[in-house]
Parts: sequence; structure tokens; C-alpha cells
Amino acid sequence: MKRRVLFIFILIFWMITLSTFLSLRIEDWMMPYISVITTSPKDVNKEIPADALFYDDTGMHIYSTRAGLGWEPGLRVTEVDKSDYFIINGKV
Repeated sequence: MKRRVLFIFILIFWMITLSTFLSLRIEDWMMPYISVITTSPKDVNKEIPADALFYDDTGMHIYSTRAGLGWEPGLRVTEVDKSDYFIINGKV
């Protein structure tokens, strides 16, 4: 009886350990990789590379950072309106 309980305990321990490592790996896979490009609001004609665009099912998106306030401290991102940028010769 003691042998069976020990075997089940070891099996559960290894399952929890493997699921923990698997969840860490899946989190790495799901983490979006970004490229941060700083621009000045005075630079209206600033060009950035086209790989700064994010593509998904709904089209192209570009994001800008902002400081979080109140309940959401830290750095946050917001989508830039599509009328605020255009693409010419592979540059945004």
C-alpha cells in the first residue's frame, strides 16, 4: 500500500513539474516581439521601417506607447489611427 501511494505521489509531482515547464514554454511562444522606435512629435515626416507594422486578420496596425495612469501604472500601448500614417516605398 505504501509503495502504491509513493508511486502515485511521484507521478503527480512529475506531472505538475512537466506542466509548469510546458506553461513557461508556451508563454515564451505567445510573447509578442516588438521593435521600439522613438520619434518626436515635431517630426511629422519621420520614416520608420515597414516591419514596425503588425499584421493580423483585420489588417495592418501600428502602436504607440503611453504612460498608464491610475489603476493601470506602467507603460501601455495604444493603436495609432490609420489616417495618421501611410506607406511609401517600404517606409511608414
